[in-house]
Amino acid sequence: MTQDDTLTRDEERPAESVKTARPVNQGGDVAATLLGEIEVNAAKPLPHLDKGPVKAYAARRREDTEENLFAMICEPHLIPRSGDSPSYAVINNSALARLISSGPVFWPSAKSARYCFVYENTLGKPIVQTPEQQAGLGWRQDHVVRTVIKPMLSVLADLRAGGIVHGNIRPTNLFDGNDPKGERVMLGECLSTPPSYTQPLLFETVERAMYDPIGKGEGTPADDIYAFGATLAVLMRRKDPMEGFSPREILQEKMTQGSYNALLGKERITGTLLEFLRGLLYDDRDQRWTLDEMLSWADGQHLSSKQSTKRRRVAARPLNFNGKSYERQNLLAMDLNNNVAEAAQLIDGGALDQWVERSLQDENLKERLDAAVQSAREAGRGSGYPERLISRVSVALDPDGPVRYKGLNLHPQGFSYALAEAVALRKDLQPYAEMIQQQTVMYWLTEQVDLKVDTGTSVSMFDSCRGFMRQHNMGYGVERCLYLLNPEIPCMSDRLRKYYVRTPEDMLYAFELVAKLPDRPALFVDRHVAAFLSVKDRKVVDLYSADLNSMDA
Repeated sequence: MTQDDTLTRDEERPAESVKTARPVNQGGDVAATLLGEIEVNAAKPLPHLDKGPVKAYAARRREDTEENLFAMICEPHLIPRSGDSPSYAVINNSALARLISSGPVFWPSAKSARYCFVYENTLGKPIVQTPEQQAGLGWRQDHVVRTVIKPMLSVLADLRAGGIVHGNIRPTNLFDGNDPKGERVMLGECLSTPPSYTQPLLFETVERAMYDPIGKGEGTPADDIYAFGATLAVLMRRKDPMEGFSPREILQEKMTQGSYNALLGKERITGTLLEFLRGLLYDDRDQRWTLDEMLSWADGQHLSSKQSTKRRRVAARPLNFNGKSYERQNLLAMDLNNNVAEAAQLIDGGALDQWVERSLQDENLKERLDAAVQSAREAGRGSGYPERLISRVSVALDPDGPVRYKGLNLHPQGFSYALAEAVALRKDLQPYAEMIQQQTVMYWLTEQVDLKVDTGTSVSMFDSCRGFMRQHNMGYGVERCLYLLNPEIPCMSDRLRKYYVRTPEDMLYAFELVAKLPDRPALFVDRHVAAFLSVKDRKVVDLYSADLNSMDA
């Protein structure tokens, strides 16, 4: 059986999530589950391959006797990157975990469907198996070049060709490839969680380190390159210069010392590898090396340093806020939500404006700050004004940072993942609704001048979402926004919680099964079902919207 025979694609098998995800009885107990012709052994976990809350299990093709595959069983509140699986599956690189199949399976312990990715089990053991090892492995430079840099450059090239940002490049996701001589390093998978969800702050750029894990968004190839550089630094250093630091202290150290110095401290790196590491760990993404430059270096070319286009200012005098002193505007932007009342007074009372003008002396920042305050006031000073004001001022202070609102720190691309998690875990959805209604995300998007991703599509989608939020009928509201912003999200209706419904065809098969249950609902269509169908196939439900909403009322 070839990889193309096994790979589950939405467009090829639209209803497979309901029709074929089924348990296998082994010795009287439900201990396995099927994905096509692949059997996943639910009784045999593989903890060394786990990705945070997403657990790994042994698997095999049914005609095989050996369990030479492994399966990642996704969590319902963490939307997997199923849309990237077709592009990932065509990559055939001996240094990257090879995807064999993907799709929903019945999971015995949950008694419901879970999304699953199945890979060849050729990774071996992780090269970092304890937290202490990550402090520093002290690998020789020639060993790093031979076993890590050269194979990983080919992986990065293949990922670029497939339009995929890996987002999980770190020492704990590198494996020995079952090579007893330690001459082979493989990179683990990246699809089973939202983008970079399990990526530690240490391996994220300063900007991405400020995002909530669930809301980082896909990122760019430059983020993978930075993570690769940070990984090499850990492999080569002998000790951790930031040992015992909190996440915030690590972030501050990167800001004040630069990532290279923060990660390596006094470690002595010599020769051309020094040039390579500095190129990968530039905090200014305009200076950071591209993949083409990395490949040129591997071919023996010497590359000169780029000139920075940015200069991070430190205030001549600190600003006092919430009992702390701030010299850096991005750290202040990160903390304004910690004391909403004091932050609003700081802004409306003119103290922040005075600090920016006198201590930072940044005319561009002053213009952004004035525009942010005016924008917040134009919408009125009624309910929600302090939060709206703080959010816009945070953008002015730190345009490279996340969308900040009521404790949420999100990238627009990560908004839908965070919203899906909130729905699944029954969190308060009001902050997300307000971010759409008050155009919080839109404001962030329109203020970006140096963003390395296309904002046009996001602007259009969030503008549509604002229109949906004005309507309270079934098929609209925050549920409609959820499915519009991310086509990979399955229907999250409570009526379908045991199934993994990705298409209208899936929904039909699921409802046929639900109809046979003794406790079946009187009405199958709820707000999630109506919104899901309105996005996926409007003609199925929109013609009957008036009737559905009259019953709902």
